[in-house]
Amino acid sequence: MKTIQSIDKAVCILDAIAQKEGGMTLSELGRELEMPLPTLHGFIRSLEKWDLVFKTSEKGRYFLGSRILQLAGCCDRERTLIGLIHPYLVQLSEKYEETVHMAVPTEHGILYLDKVECQRPFRMTSMVGVREKFSDSAIGLVLAANRRDIPWTEAERKIIEAAGDGMTASLYHRDVGIHCLAAALFHRSGEVQAGISIAIPERRFTPELRTSVFNDLLEVAETIRQRS
Repeated sequence: MKTIQSIDKAVCILDAIAQKEGGMTLSELGRELEMPLPTLHGFIRSLEKWDLVFKTSEKGRYFLGSRILQLAGCCDRERTLIGLIHPYLVQLSEKYEETVHMAVPTEHGILYLDKVECQRPFRMTSMVGVREKFSDSAIGLVLAANRRDIPWTEAERKIIEAAGDGMTASLYHRDVGIHCLAAALFHRSGEVQAGISIAIPERRFTPELRTSVFNDLLEVAETIRQRS
């Protein structure tokens, strides 16, 4: 598999520093990685810029930076969130025999973290780990409705408001004949932390089913809020 050598080298530098409890000097890193010091220094400067490494002034030794801890914390939070929400995705999928998704908001869209496939012949082709624009899904629209830090255009705001009430949203994917119904999941503090959705093919979709799904999504959302 072809990889990007500069990224490979940067990861090797981080890995080498992580394995030394007392940090490493530039010379030690050069010997350990068999990398010329001028080349190594360029990598270190970039890693320092992004706070992935830092150097102690008194001994000139490099350690992992705080950005590493922040990223690790994000991974921990995502695992905790998946563990909390996944059982409810299973319950919803089993009740309605449809595919259920969970996603979290990011700076420029959403990131799918979990999915429970239905057992019917028709299945969604979406994948966990995929990023998507807010406007491309019901989850994205309901999460966008709760992002006050993004300067939406007037056209974008109208789309978001037309999709739902901030608690729920719906979007019909005409190209594949799928109705997606979503609800926002809030932390007890009031901050939106994720969204869940159920995908229903047009041939199985009815107004009564829509009402039932939204009621169940809101019930799950309230349970998650109380447990967060």
